[in-house]
Amino acid sequence: MRTNITKRVAAERKSEVKMVKRFKRKIVIIKRGLQFKFAFFILLGMSLALLTTGFTYHLVIDFMREKLASDPSALAFLERLNAYLYFQIALLIIIAMALSLLASHKLGGPVFHIEHFFEDLNSTMDFSKRVQLREGDELRSLGDKINTFMENMEKKMMGK
Repeated sequence: MRTNITKRVAAERKSEVKMVKRFKRKIVIIKRGLQFKFAFFILLGMSLALLTTGFTYHLVIDFMREKLASDPSALAFLERLNAYLYFQIALLIIIAMALSLLASHKLGGPVFHIEHFFEDLNSTMDFSKRVQLREGDELRSLGDKINTFMENMEKKMMGK
């Protein structure tokens, strides 16, 4: 009987591995609260750095305008440079938003899957189930430890 259970568990694990390999998340916002908090703090840090740099640059531009007030070509150059800086700041904020959202997705997805795994385990008490995370997810090592724990629990339950 143990051999049949072992074969069944091995077959289920092979199918789970195949599912994990072809599984790609299409929804970026999975764990809304966690992901937005994570993204907010990344954006806050980036925004503070950009605003501080922009403010310093603005002070330098104002100083240069006063010194170059008599040269119209230099003033035109400063205006183009100023417009370019504001464009760069806007572009960097957009890029930071996108990158923070993607980074939070790498964290939010695994948390979502682990939570649902434990909810399912609590309702079914099926110790043959395993946490399925994608390759490259941030909490992959935690998922592996949970799976090792589940294997040990399954062995203990079969031994009774």
